[in-house]
Amino acid sequence: MKPPTSSQAKAPFDTVKGVFVEGEQAYPGSGFSDKTHIQIAVRNPKMIKGVFRVDQELLA
Repeated sequence: MKPPTSSQAKAPFDTVKGVFVEGEQAYPGSGFSDKTHIQIAVRNPKMIKGVFRVDQELLA
């Protein structure tokens, strides 16, 4: 892979996603931790294609 050119290196981002692996294993041998989460930062609202919400009763 070649390094980015100066114009590519300075190009703005519309969105950024980060994965944070935290906590204990969800269960023995699991690749998931109980506090693992993803954060998304949207700098350009035009990139949002839709929004959904989960009913509170389904989260219990």
